[in-house]
Amino acid sequence: GCLLLEPSHTPLHRYFDPGLEYVPYDALDDLVRKVQYYLFHETECTRIAQRGCERAVREYSASAWWARVLHEVHDRVPTFPFGA
Repeated sequence: GCLLLEPSHTPLHRYFDPGLEYVPYDALDDLVRKVQYYLFHETECTRIAQRGCERAVREYSASAWWARVLHEVHDRVPTFPFGA
């Protein structure tokens, strides 16, 4: 995976945990400071990137999306007794 740095004013925080699964930044100087920080803190960078990747695959991949769709459809389709 890779570390995602995203402007803090985007709605990404609704889908991922800031600071745990991606790194928000406020302005260009904040972005530069955070990039420099994570270049020298590789373990922390890798940990955040891995968490973000795991969540993306778990909750937002095509297979996860289709599983939710099929679950919703299954719950809404009435069951008919056979032979009636």
